[in-house]
Amino acid sequence: MTAPASHTNDLQINTILRAAHVVHQRLRSGWWQPIYQEALQILLSESEIRFRVRGPKEGTRNADVPTTEAVDLICDETIMVRVGDCDTDDAEVCRNLYADGLQCAVFIRFGDADLGTRVVTIE
Repeated sequence: MTAPASHTNDLQINTILRAAHVVHQRLRSGWWQPIYQEALQILLSESEIRFRVRGPKEGTRNADVPTTEAVDLICDETIMVRVGDCDTDDAEVCRNLYADGLQCAVFIRFGDADLGTRVVTIE
């Protein structure tokens, strides 16, 4: 028997948020956002969460040159994880999720004394 999609998403969201907390505890503040994202990707891989990286200009970015532009992780083709920008309007997020066929967005802001997280879901 398989778990309902919403239950599976809840488990994955909790795993993503736990991984973000581990990254925050280990690295603390002062790093560039791509460093935190890479650490998060390592922990997600170790947690066996399948994801792909979706950049702002997919296929055109030099992988060796860090960028400050938003780069998303798409987890199991249902959850978008964005490191950095947590201030996007909920209505805009929901429109983008719907357009991309995704169910949930997890925003994570590292670098401050406190970890910033926000979860937006569409039903």
